[in-house]
Amino acid sequence: MADEAPKSPSAPTTFLPLPTEIREQIITEAAQHSPRCHLAVVSKEWQPLIEKKTFESLVVSIEQLSFLDYIKLSQYKCRYCLGEDDWSYHSRSNRTFSRSLMGLFRRLRRWAEGELTLEINAYSPSDSQHFFKGYYVGDPAEDEAFGDPRTFDDDRHGFSPDGREAPQERDMREVYDMMGEFVPFLDQVRVVKRLLIRRQCRRQFTTGLLSLLLVALPALEYIHYEPWRMTDKEFQDSEWYPAFSTVISRHLPRNLKTLTLFEDSNQDIFPGSVVSERIPNAQTAQALLAASLELEHLSASFMVDAQDFFNASQACRHQPRWKNLEFLALTSRLVDPADKDLGLTNLLYAAGRFALGTPRLRTMILWYGYKNQVCAFIYKMDDTSITWHGTREFDLNKRRIIQI
Repeated sequence: MADEAPKSPSAPTTFLPLPTEIREQIITEAAQHSPRCHLAVVSKEWQPLIEKKTFESLVVSIEQLSFLDYIKLSQYKCRYCLGEDDWSYHSRSNRTFSRSLMGLFRRLRRWAEGELTLEINAYSPSDSQHFFKGYYVGDPAEDEAFGDPRTFDDDRHGFSPDGREAPQERDMREVYDMMGEFVPFLDQVRVVKRLLIRRQCRRQFTTGLLSLLLVALPALEYIHYEPWRMTDKEFQDSEWYPAFSTVISRHLPRNLKTLTLFEDSNQDIFPGSVVSERIPNAQTAQALLAASLELEHLSASFMVDAQDFFNASQACRHQPRWKNLEFLALTSRLVDPADKDLGLTNLLYAAGRFALGTPRLRTMILWYGYKNQVCAFIYKMDDTSITWHGTREFDLNKRRIIQI
């Protein structure tokens, strides 16, 4: 009878019987090679170690940039929910925002080619949990809750079937918080062509941050900025807007073609705040006029008054020419639905004189509006038309047109 072959020692059937040191060495060695993400499903022991190695650095290509979402701030408490004081949250959320923004620019600076659109938004999950139910802030989770009656059944925060309680200043301070004070610098990025800061971003930006953004994005061709009316009108009129005027006059990129500015407000959130109460700063109109000579598209709503803009043009020693301007849209209190026709006629006369210096102008819109009231004067060169739309009548008769 032939001798039987010696049996080899049986190998362990699982990973666990191996000594801890050996297991860690195996995982460490396996994690050195890419791709490694599939190794995370080997076992629960592998998962945390592999994921830590996988996500310790993240390389984002142009195709993957769309997966970068909004800057999400930490949660906070309201006056009915006991929690930290206002300043503690303000400081923490500002630092979160600053680190995120600086980190993004630090990574984008290495990109040599591309035409990116950068949209900046910052929100906290708490924004829609307290006094701002139903107001869109950009949180993906709010799409599911929107329209659900249970979302608005919250007596604790002033929501009931009988109506809602107006938020107080303390409640609005978190949602309309001022951001940017902890951003000392931003790396220069040349691949961003379009900058969007829409009204869904209810946080305010310091003028210092706006300056840094414009300096760091020298290739911008398109800017769309929709800040909110501030709760502190005195600060906004005496400090923020004068500083913003300096930002416009000094830091708009040289290649900029389109500039859209819109100051939003909400009479339901800010009781007693009527759009017509705030008089725009004439200094801002002067700065915008001087900075707009090379633009193709200019729209400024509630941040300047058209009358100030045209007056600044007439005050120039030599009549400037906007050789590229094709579209102009401005608001003016003289188009107020409750105003008299004489002021509007004078405004349109000034607009006509301004148009003489814009050989390529195709559309001009002068408008004004607030809740349930709006009026607009529209000039279009393509079909050689002037039109009046509004909740009040304005007689565009032949005599008046000739005067204009």
